[in-house]
Amino acid sequence: MLRFNGIFIIILLLGLLSCFDCLAAPLDSAQTKKTLDLIKNNQRLVNNPEKEMKIFIKGIIVKGAVSVTSDQLSTITKSYENSWLTAKDLSELKRSIRQLYRKNKLGSRLKKVRSKIKSGLLEIQITENI
Repeated sequence: MLRFNGIFIIILLLGLLSCFDCLAAPLDSAQTKKTLDLIKNNQRLVNNPEKEMKIFIKGIIVKGAVSVTSDQLSTITKSYENSWLTAKDLSELKRSIRQLYRKNKLGSRLKKVRSKIKSGLLEIQITENI
C-alpha cells in the first residue's frame, strides 16, 4: 500500500508540473525585445539619474480656479503644452501658478495645487480658501 501511495504522489506531482507549463505562455520576439528595451532604459535611468524621464503633454486643463482668470492661467500654461515635460518642469508650472496668486495678492486664497496626467492631458486641480 505504501508503494501505491508513493507512485500515486509522483504521478500527481508530474501532472501538476505539466499543468504549470501550460499556463506559462512563451514570449514572442516582439515581447522579448520590448521587455529588454524597458530593462535597458531603466538601467540607463539608474546609471544616469540626472537624465530625467519625460512625458509628452498634449494639453493642460486647470480646474477650480475662481480668483484668477482663464486668460491669466493660459498665459502660464501655454508654453508647457505640446511638449515633453520632466518632474522639474511640472514643479515649475505649479510654482508659476502660485506666483500668479501672490502677484494678484491672492496668495492666502490658494490652498493646494495638485496635478495628474491622463492620456497626455495634464489636469491641474486648484483648491482655494474662499
